[in-house]
Amino acid sequence: MSLRPGGGGSSGGSSSGPAVVPLAGYSAIDATTSPAAAPLACGGSPFAVDPATFTGATWTFCVTGYVSSGRTGTVTLYDVTAGATAATISITATTQTAYTASVTKPGSARVYRVTFGVDGTLSTHTAVLDGAALKIGS
Repeated sequence: MSLRPGGGGSSGGSSSGPAVVPLAGYSAIDATTSPAAAPLACGGSPFAVDPATFTGATWTFCVTGYVSSGRTGTVTLYDVTAGATAATISITATTQTAYTASVTKPGSARVYRVTFGVDGTLSTHTAVLDGAALKIGS
C-alpha cells in the first residue's frame, strides 16, 4: 500500500505545497535505555512512501528536539526496503530546535523507520525528540 498526498479531487490530485509524511511523535530517552550505540525505534512510515505519487523532487528529513547539556542525540531515518540509512541528524541544542537533512529520492516505494539514541552512560544524559517527518517537495 502506498501513502498518497492529499489535495485535488477524489483522484488524489496534486496540492499546492509540499507533502508531509509524519514519521515519529514525542519520544524522551536517556543513555541507559537508548544509548547512541543501540538506538531504539521510535517511529516509521505507516505505509510505503512511493515517489511516483509525489511530484516533489526534494525530499527532506525534518526533526525537532533537544538534549541535556553536553549530550548529542542521534536520529536516523532508516530505509527498511533498501536496508540502508537514508539520513542522520545530530541533535545538540539544549532548547527546542528544528533540524533537517537531505534524503535522496528513491526510485521506488520505500518503508522507513526512525531510530533515536543519545550519547553518554547515565540516566541524566537525556534527549527529547518532539517529532520527525519526511517533507516531499518545497
